[in-house]
Amino acid sequence: RLSNVELESLKDEFIKFLVVQGIDAATWLRLKDDESERADRIIDAFSDFIWEGILEKVKYLESIDTAAIKMYKCDADMIYLTMITGVEGTEHDFKDQLAIKDAMRDHAEQFQLMRAQKAYSPTRADEIFKLIDREQAHVSRGEMFEMFVNAEQKV
Repeated sequence: RLSNVELESLKDEFIKFLVVQGIDAATWLRLKDDESERADRIIDAFSDFIWEGILEKVKYLESIDTAAIKMYKCDADMIYLTMITGVEGTEHDFKDQLAIKDAMRDHAEQFQLMRAQKAYSPTRADEIFKLIDREQAHVSRGEMFEMFVNAEQKV
Protein backbone atom coordinates (compact mmCIF):
# COMPACT_ATOMS: atom_id res chain seq x y z
CA ARG A 1 0.00 0.00 0.00
CA LEU A 2 1.20 3.48 -0.83
CA SER A 3 2.16 5.68 2.10
CA ASN A 4 0.45 9.02 2.74
CA VAL A 5 3.51 10.81 1.35
CA GLU A 6 3.36 8.70 -1.83
CA LEU A 7 -0.38 9.28 -2.13
CA GLU A 8 0.16 13.02 -1.77
CA SER A 9 2.77 12.98 -4.54
CA LEU A 10 0.27 11.11 -6.75
CA LYS A 11 -2.64 13.41 -5.90
CA ASP A 12 -3.53 14.23 -9.52
CA GLU A 13 -3.48 10.55 -10.53
CA PHE A 14 -5.59 9.65 -7.48
CA ILE A 15 -8.18 12.29 -8.39
CA LYS A 16 -8.40 10.86 -11.92
CA PHE A 17 -8.71 7.37 -10.44
CA LEU A 18 -11.60 8.53 -8.23
CA VAL A 19 -13.34 10.18 -11.19
CA VAL A 20 -13.11 6.94 -13.20
CA GLN A 21 -14.65 5.19 -10.18
CA GLY A 22 -17.51 7.71 -10.22
CA ILE A 23 -16.41 9.40 -6.99
CA ASP A 24 -16.40 13.21 -6.89
CA ALA A 25 -14.59 15.36 -4.31
CA ALA A 26 -17.57 15.71 -1.97
CA THR A 27 -18.24 11.97 -2.02
CA TRP A 28 -14.57 11.21 -1.31
CA LEU A 29 -14.53 13.56 1.69
CA ARG A 30 -17.69 11.91 3.03
CA LEU A 31 -16.21 8.42 2.51
CA LYS A 32 -13.02 9.35 4.35
CA ASP A 33 -15.04 10.66 7.31
CA ASP A 34 -17.99 8.25 7.43
CA GLU A 35 -16.89 5.05 5.66
CA SER A 36 -13.20 4.69 6.43
CA GLU A 37 -13.12 0.99 5.56
CA ARG A 38 -14.49 1.68 2.08
CA ALA A 39 -12.07 4.60 1.67
CA ASP A 40 -9.21 2.26 2.67
CA ARG A 41 -10.33 -0.28 0.04
CA ILE A 42 -10.30 2.46 -2.60
CA ILE A 43 -6.80 3.54 -1.55
CA ASP A 44 -5.70 -0.11 -1.66
CA ALA A 45 -7.13 -0.50 -5.17
CA PHE A 46 -5.33 2.68 -6.29
CA SER A 47 -2.09 1.45 -4.71
CA ASP A 48 -2.39 -1.86 -6.56
CA PHE A 49 -3.07 0.02 -9.80
CA ILE A 50 0.06 2.17 -9.35
CA TRP A 51 2.25 -0.77 -8.32
CA GLU A 52 1.11 -2.86 -11.28
CA GLY A 53 1.97 -0.01 -13.62
CA ILE A 54 5.43 0.34 -12.11
CA LEU A 55 6.13 -3.40 -12.03
CA GLU A 56 4.99 -3.77 -15.64
CA LYS A 57 7.82 -1.44 -16.73
CA VAL A 58 10.61 -3.20 -14.79
CA LYS A 59 13.20 -4.77 -17.08
CA TYR A 60 16.12 -5.35 -14.69
CA LEU A 61 16.65 -5.78 -10.96
CA GLU A 62 19.75 -6.10 -8.81
CA SER A 63 20.23 -7.37 -5.29
CA ILE A 64 23.61 -7.02 -3.63
CA ASP A 65 24.50 -8.30 -0.19
CA THR A 66 27.70 -9.38 1.50
CA ALA A 67 27.50 -12.90 0.00
CA ALA A 68 26.43 -12.34 -3.60
CA ILE A 69 25.43 -10.09 -6.43
CA LYS A 70 22.14 -11.14 -8.03
CA MET A 71 21.14 -9.57 -11.32
CA TYR A 72 17.75 -10.26 -12.89
CA LYS A 73 16.43 -9.66 -16.37
CA CYS A 74 12.64 -9.58 -16.42
CA ASP A 75 11.24 -10.50 -19.84
CA ALA A 76 7.56 -10.91 -20.61
CA ASP A 77 7.33 -14.63 -19.74
CA MET A 78 10.66 -15.52 -18.10
CA ILE A 79 12.97 -14.14 -15.45
CA TYR A 80 16.71 -14.68 -15.84
CA LEU A 81 19.17 -14.67 -12.94
CA THR A 82 22.90 -14.11 -13.12
CA MET A 83 24.52 -14.52 -9.70
CA ILE A 84 28.10 -13.98 -8.67
CA THR A 85 29.42 -15.52 -5.46
CA GLY A 86 32.81 -16.27 -4.03
CA VAL A 87 34.04 -19.83 -4.42
CA GLU A 88 34.09 -21.89 -1.26
CA GLY A 89 36.91 -20.87 1.04
CA THR A 90 37.01 -17.23 -0.10
CA GLU A 91 35.43 -14.23 1.56
CA HIS A 92 34.29 -11.14 -0.25
CA ASP A 93 32.00 -8.29 0.72
CA PHE A 94 29.96 -7.78 -2.42
CA LYS A 95 28.59 -4.50 -1.07
CA ASP A 96 32.04 -2.96 -1.57
CA GLN A 97 31.65 -2.45 -5.32
CA LEU A 98 35.11 -1.04 -5.97
CA ALA A 99 36.89 -3.82 -4.08
CA ILE A 100 34.82 -6.49 -5.84
CA LYS A 101 35.53 -4.99 -9.25
CA ASP A 102 39.27 -5.05 -8.53
CA ALA A 103 39.14 -8.55 -7.04
CA MET A 104 37.19 -9.91 -10.01
CA ARG A 105 39.72 -8.41 -12.39
CA ASP A 106 42.78 -9.61 -10.44
CA HIS A 107 41.48 -12.88 -8.96
CA ALA A 108 38.70 -14.12 -11.25
CA GLU A 109 39.28 -17.69 -10.02
CA GLN A 110 37.86 -16.68 -6.62
CA PHE A 111 34.41 -16.10 -8.07
CA GLN A 112 31.76 -18.23 -9.63
CA LEU A 113 29.06 -17.18 -12.02
CA MET A 114 25.74 -18.98 -11.92
CA ARG A 115 22.77 -18.60 -14.21
CA ALA A 116 19.17 -19.69 -13.92
CA GLN A 117 15.87 -18.92 -15.54
CA LYS A 118 12.27 -19.69 -14.82
CA ALA A 119 8.75 -18.82 -15.75
CA TYR A 120 7.00 -16.40 -13.42
CA SER A 121 5.02 -17.87 -10.55
CA PRO A 122 2.25 -16.96 -10.05
CA THR A 123 2.56 -13.76 -12.12
CA ARG A 124 5.29 -11.47 -13.39
CA ALA A 125 4.18 -8.63 -11.11
CA ASP A 126 4.04 -10.91 -8.05
CA GLU A 127 7.51 -12.30 -8.74
CA ILE A 128 9.06 -8.87 -9.22
CA PHE A 129 7.32 -7.48 -6.15
CA LYS A 130 8.64 -10.40 -4.04
CA LEU A 131 12.19 -9.69 -5.21
CA ILE A 132 11.84 -6.02 -4.31
CA ASP A 133 10.15 -6.74 -0.99
CA ARG A 134 12.06 -9.81 0.26
CA GLU A 135 15.42 -9.62 -1.50
CA GLN A 136 15.67 -5.81 -1.31
CA ALA A 137 16.24 -5.87 -5.06
CA HIS A 138 16.19 -2.50 -6.76
CA VAL A 139 15.32 -1.53 -10.29
CA SER A 140 18.39 -1.06 -12.46
CA ARG A 141 19.21 -0.20 -16.06
CA GLY A 142 20.66 -3.69 -16.55
CA GLU A 143 24.17 -2.56 -17.36
CA MET A 144 25.79 -5.06 -15.01
CA PHE A 145 23.56 -7.94 -16.16
CA GLU A 146 24.29 -7.23 -19.83
CA MET A 147 28.01 -6.77 -19.12
CA PHE A 148 28.21 -10.33 -17.77
CA VAL A 149 26.11 -11.73 -20.61
CA ASN A 150 28.33 -10.01 -23.18
CA ALA A 151 31.56 -11.03 -21.41
CA GLU A 152 30.43 -14.66 -21.30
CA GLN A 153 29.55 -14.61 -25.02
CA LYS A 154 33.07 -13.40 -25.88
CA VAL A 155 34.68 -16.34 -24.10
